[in-house]
Amino acid sequence: MKRTLQKSLDEKWCVRLTTSQPSGDAFDGVVIHIGKSIVALREFRDFQADGVLVFPKKSLAEVRDGELEVCENKIIKHSGEIRNINKMKWLADIDTVEDLLRVISKRKIWPAIEQIISDDSALFVGSIVEVKNKFFEIYCYDAADNGKELRISITKKSSEWSLKVDI
Repeated sequence: MKRTLQKSLDEKWCVRLTTSQPSGDAFDGVVIHIGKSIVALREFRDFQADGVLVFPKKSLAEVRDGELEVCENKIIKHSGEIRNINKMKWLADIDTVEDLLRVISKRKIWPAIEQIISDDSALFVGSIVEVKNKFFEIYCYDAADNGKELRISITKKSSEWSLKVDI
């Protein structure tokens, strides 16, 4: 897995990341950063560069680089879409989820945070209010609750994150 992630980063090569989430979600894209405990991926959808996704390394179940990815890379390179990768310089010093939270808070980037419990999930989008060593808060909107404003607290105990929602 490590070698394939590095190949994607070095060669701007599209791979498929599969997560260990219950739904086993898969994401196609080019690795744009490898930190101590995270991997950043420039996602591709329909052969076009889309958003940036950041995964804890421990959530990755598989990195695929097979015949389908060879085809996808030929299309992306031929169309010129690979030029839209643009490595983000601010990712260079990010090694952990905590580092990422501090930087995107400072840069006023609104993250989308997905909470997954078994087969159920919720998506929160909003501004980060506060970041501490083992804690951060986000003031957000819950799409599943008709845009209701929420303030959620996410705390870290050992290596896991837990969520508390204040309505």
